[in-house]
Amino acid sequence: MVLLVFVRGCPILLPAALVLGIMQVRRKCIRYRITSQSISMEWGVFNRTGNEIPVSHVREIQMTQGLIERILDVGSLEFATAASGRQEIIFHGIMSPKSVRDLVRAQIR
Repeated sequence: MVLLVFVRGCPILLPAALVLGIMQVRRKCIRYRITSQSISMEWGVFNRTGNEIPVSHVREIQMTQGLIERILDVGSLEFATAASGRQEIIFHGIMSPKSVRDLVRAQIR
């Protein structure tokens, strides 16, 4: 199977196995963590970079799901604090995002 991928507007044919392999490596390079104290995200293959916010500072949690994501029960969660007013940490491709959002909301209260 071959996939048509656009890179900077130019179509490129790639084997599906290559595309799936790249997606798998990318997924393994991002680590999300929610504890009773904090929400954190780390990413990187060779150099690890991270961002962490205390749960008590979370003021807004936005859940995003497209049609296919709703069918698969996958989505994104965006966590924002009052200090910045913007999304500080975004979790992409989360299974059961509504359950995770409700769990974090329970920790905030």
